[in-house]
Amino acid sequence: MKQGFSVFLLLACWTSLASAQLPTEALQGYVYVEPFELRKEFAFRLTVFPEWMARATEVLDTAAQGKLLKELGTTLSEACPLLADGRPAEFDLSMIRFVQVSPDLGVIKDARPAIPVGEAMIAAVFTSPRDGFADELTLKWNLFPQPDLNIPAHFVSDKGRGSYVFTKEAGQHTWLVPKGAPPGLVPVPIPVAIAMAPRIALPVWSLALLGLALICGVVGRAAKGGGQVVAGVLAGLFLVASVVTWGWGGFSVREPGSKAPVVVDEDAAEIVNALLLNIYHAFDYRDESKVYDVLEVSVDGPLLERVYLDVLRGLQFDDGDGPRVKVNHLDLRQAHAEPLDGEEGFLCDTEWVAVGNVVHWGHSHTRLNKYHAWLTIKPVDGIWKITNLEIVEEGRI
Repeated sequence: MKQGFSVFLLLACWTSLASAQLPTEALQGYVYVEPFELRKEFAFRLTVFPEWMARATEVLDTAAQGKLLKELGTTLSEACPLLADGRPAEFDLSMIRFVQVSPDLGVIKDARPAIPVGEAMIAAVFTSPRDGFADELTLKWNLFPQPDLNIPAHFVSDKGRGSYVFTKEAGQHTWLVPKGAPPGLVPVPIPVAIAMAPRIALPVWSLALLGLALICGVVGRAAKGGGQVVAGVLAGLFLVASVVTWGWGGFSVREPGSKAPVVVDEDAAEIVNALLLNIYHAFDYRDESKVYDVLEVSVDGPLLERVYLDVLRGLQFDDGDGPRVKVNHLDLRQAHAEPLDGEEGFLCDTEWVAVGNVVHWGHSHTRLNKYHAWLTIKPVDGIWKITNLEIVEEGRI
């Protein structure tokens, strides 16, 4: 393979950060509602916290930065509890970092070994896995580093958004989540299966038991007395078991003289489109086992773990934390199928455009990227799966 599968999704996973800007307010909050995740985000300037400013040196070196982020992470994890449908949502810290605004790249990690305390800006992300959309959220804002501050917070779902300004006197807000109809999980496409070559099922267990029945019958004819009776009884039992287990287990073989059907481009396009969408959409889930379950529908076993790790790495934030990028559209430009020599399945010369989206700190960014790859697709247990993938070319549109 020319490049790893991470290249396959790398650009689709990255959003155009050039237009992203931190809020002008000293402290701001965000709540994002996704089908499989709730996300709380904080963005603020360190100068808004007098107690931290009093303890900080004029310039924060690497050691001071790490210590400060650790303490702030603990403070923020206990701040601003959120109820989802009346139940407390448990959040884990996904990302906390110093950030800065680049004229060319937008919001980026502040990697300076020494950050002037007056310039220090921090962003933090907390995530909570979900099994489906929440209907109602209640946020209690209790983080007021200065008592007279007005704290704007924004609530965002796939179908709408809302904003609220928290004050010491009005520190709680309930938001009814706007959702599409019908509400629920993001649909995961199922691979399209077309007719395979005619096959004959061989019921191995039943044939084995039938063989034992015949052996016992032969032995019984040669035996005498009690042995003949025992052999006859065993032959009968094995025969009954053979009938009962008919069709259990076993394997199938192609009918003699039959040939694997030739997959035409139109059918290949339908198959490839479904398989690629399955791979992208599997990562809408946050539970690892569920991601594997959905991936396994499209990817053959030996390829599964590598695809999972590479795709996950590509969909995570720039250094492996923060919100996950979602690929929400696929434009299949080409799917030219070629038969495999002596095997069922086909090799597909494929080109497609993936549209990736990520939402963070109040901004949604999109990037379109074009890919050219060779996909090897074979029938596995009666459905089409990708068994190999080779990236030929990728680029941004």
